[in-house]
Amino acid sequence: MATQSVRIGWRPYVDLGLDVSATAFINASGLTDVTQKSAVNTLVKDLKRFGLWSKIKAFYPFVGGSATNHKFNLVDPRDTNDAYRLTFAGGWTHSSMGAQCNGSNTSADTFLSLRTVLGSTSTQHTLGIYINENPSTRLSYRSDISANDGSATSTPNIYQYSGNGTTHIVDMTTNWWSWLTPITRDVRGLTEFKRYNSKYTCGFVNGYEVQDWRNMTTSPYYNPIASVKIGSSDSLNRYSTAYVADLLNSLDSYLMYFAVQKFNTTLARQIGTSISSIPLNTYVTPPSLVTSGK
Repeated sequence: MATQSVRIGWRPYVDLGLDVSATAFINASGLTDVTQKSAVNTLVKDLKRFGLWSKIKAFYPFVGGSATNHKFNLVDPRDTNDAYRLTFAGGWTHSSMGAQCNGSNTSADTFLSLRTVLGSTSTQHTLGIYINENPSTRLSYRSDISANDGSATSTPNIYQYSGNGTTHIVDMTTNWWSWLTPITRDVRGLTEFKRYNSKYTCGFVNGYEVQDWRNMTTSPYYNPIASVKIGSSDSLNRYSTAYVADLLNSLDSYLMYFAVQKFNTTLARQIGTSISSIPLNTYVTPPSLVTSGK
């Protein structure tokens, strides 16, 4: 009698061709370059197999070389405000490297209200931005990604600004701008800010937690009602990826960075992994689930 064996263990990841969501985005954004199309397809597959796709509300790959290419939301590539496609205002520079502010009059509206999309009483969200060029050395207010109610007594606001090699975060409270301890780092790479509740937010850099701020406010504020904006009139930064999502856990953030870094590396516009910060002392062992593209 022939001996039979049963193999038990890890099954390698198998690429099964074009993903339907990637195809929809490619068609909507008018991409024709083979490398760009392949990068989008791999990105979508990574986001789905990592369990991130369903948590994302809007994702902007900034792939292609024009405002038309760059405006579409990866998870819903319809050309409408309801799909959170970007509307660019001012003198943006669009190229295969991403979308760059001019330091004078640039902004982009997502039409996505955190409070509306995530719930009328929600205090949780995640904002992410991948910067691959930061030519400015001056320190000024530069909202790379933010949601601003514009009122001191309304909801809080996670507001990033960067310059002079530093990334900061501020929180809108009843005392107007309440300055928090900044993250000091090269601003390039993936910066992610999360609000866990009305009093606790934290920053992640390239997939790792680098700073947290607790008991920021004394009142239970909710997410901003105003739409999320990308870029500002003070910024000269260039963006190659941006997203708005549900509250992501630590492993989610690590996997998100892996997917985003892999995507931008394929397009030769990545920032090296040496751009990082020293993690918090309380951050123990980095996630080890994903170590390669397999």
